[in-house]
Amino acid sequence: MMATFFVERYAEVGLNRLKEPIYQWQRDSDPVNGWFDMLTGDEASSTNSFIAESSHIFVTEDVTLDVSSQCRLYNNKSGLTFEITYVDNPVELDHHLEIYCKRVV
Repeated sequence: MMATFFVERYAEVGLNRLKEPIYQWQRDSDPVNGWFDMLTGDEASSTNSFIAESSHIFVTEDVTLDVSSQCRLYNNKSGLTFEITYVDNPVELDHHLEIYCKRVV
């Protein structure tokens, strides 16, 4: 199904009284559109552990998107957050990105 997500990044937002950094998830202001689907057992059971632990896949045509496994995806409509496990640009063709993820409970 078509879905809109926001990328969340873990970023330093300030210092506490002891001058130690405070980190929080910060949501990007620009939404990302793409197709979102649940992986079946056959698709998820692979020798690659990052795919095996993934429960969903998000495919977007926005190949300029700067995401990594340190980011999360947030769906504003459902209120669900997904941890990114792996980002793939198949055969480096810059046609689309496959973002494997799992739901944050």
